[in-house]
Amino acid sequence: MPSISEYEKLCRRRTTYKNSLSTLMAKAAVAENTVQKIKLLLTKTNELFKEATRVLSEMNQCAREDELDFIQADYEEVEKKFEDLQEKLTIKLDTACASTPVQEVKLPKLSLPDFTEKPEE
Repeated sequence: MPSISEYEKLCRRRTTYKNSLSTLMAKAAVAENTVQKIKLLLTKTNELFKEATRVLSEMNQCAREDELDFIQADYEEVEKKFEDLQEKLTIKLDTACASTPVQEVKLPKLSLPDFTEKPEE
């Protein structure tokens, strides 16, 4: 079995982070996300973007000349998806924080006198 080149390893890592990005996008689309869940998704998105940038940078260094345009286009596509996901999550987070439910306060019962229609009372 032939050995896997460094470039092929990077291509596999690229596939992995693209799959992870798709998973994060699906999780972000869920309407019932809590504030904590949205914050966690934002953190994971930022970490994944750093990994994607690192992988594409390494791919750029060891790629053949004819592959550089593809890598640049791939980076721009991935960057746009990450920016869209971060924007979507930030908006969801702002909305979730702004619409925290107000707890009901139970007021004491007041006893009112009976009305007998007599103005003297």
